[in-house]
Amino acid sequence: MKFTLLLFPLLALALRSQPRSRTGVTEHVTLNLRPGISLETTNAGAQDWIFQIVGKWSGFQDGHWGLELGDAPTAVYWFFNWDSVASHQEFTRSPEYPATIEKVESLASSFSAPHVPLQPFPPREVFASPVVSWVTFNLTGVANSTATTNWQATANDFLGNLTRVSGYRAHSSGWEVEDSRVFSVLVGWESAESLGAYVISRSFAEGFRRLVSGVAWEHRVLRVAGYVPKL
Repeated sequence: MKFTLLLFPLLALALRSQPRSRTGVTEHVTLNLRPGISLETTNAGAQDWIFQIVGKWSGFQDGHWGLELGDAPTAVYWFFNWDSVASHQEFTRSPEYPATIEKVESLASSFSAPHVPLQPFPPREVFASPVVSWVTFNLTGVANSTATTNWQATANDFLGNLTRVSGYRAHSSGWEVEDSRVFSVLVGWESAESLGAYVISRSFAEGFRRLVSGVAWEHRVLRVAGYVPKL
């Protein structure tokens, strides 16, 4: 689910239409950076300003941010832990919100920001790792609720088996609030090398093939770059 920045005002409207759940949620933000933007050097101040505003909000718990793995990242990821979707909704109605969005517009050409009630929550063990893989599975094509339940059982088995994989640290997962057909998984790794060794293994190939049969999926790998504290 991606939005051009011309549609930023619709984010607040979309959030207000969501159920006012009191379950803790992690906002998964992907920013597709404008050319020449670097959030570790020349544009770090703009990102820090955003984190200062968000960090002071009463419903915000904490968060982490990371960069697309590689020499010249074109995407940055923010993972904000909120008390509830309602807490974030309240922030979108605050006087600080328009200026925050304006600052984001200076950094990114487009973004997505689904909310996921992850388990375990908050996913701090995942982000204690230097490398995180983020996989989303879209079950739009799955026939019925029984098939979805069976898929969830397969996913649980796959994730449970990760504890036996060298280099695995922790994982957290859940269904998106905005689109209940999308299942999101965050997995922490000791290194990019340990993740790479796993994805070329036979056990990964066999287990993952069962997960993605008839299911659309997307995979991102990020380098954890920092912590976003509650202020």
